[in-house]
Amino acid sequence: MKIRLTKWKIGTFALGLGWLIWGAFYYQFTDWDVGVSILMAGVTFLTADWCIDVLMRRQWRKLPLVIFFAWLAVDGVYVAWHTFAGNAMLRGDQWPTSLCLYLLCGFIWRLGE
Repeated sequence: MKIRLTKWKIGTFALGLGWLIWGAFYYQFTDWDVGVSILMAGVTFLTADWCIDVLMRRQWRKLPLVIFFAWLAVDGVYVAWHTFAGNAMLRGDQWPTSLCLYLLCGFIWRLGE
């Protein structure tokens, strides 16, 4: 797995992370805080474009790893963080949005090269 670091990817990541942190303060949801925003965004930054690349190249042998990384970024980190922090979780509302954002980031970063 190769992590691509381009100005485009780093800039859009910084912008998106800024929005997530702003949202954590502004919306005051029980399951949206700065810590989980940073962790989920970090895993997304490290894995999303690679996962999209694997899917676009139809490298089906790597599909289990793609599914694992997507789950980790979308739900795994979320559950681990909120279990550790003792926060209430809204998983049914959270995971569809996070999955869409994960895939969107992967496509933008993959196609923006």
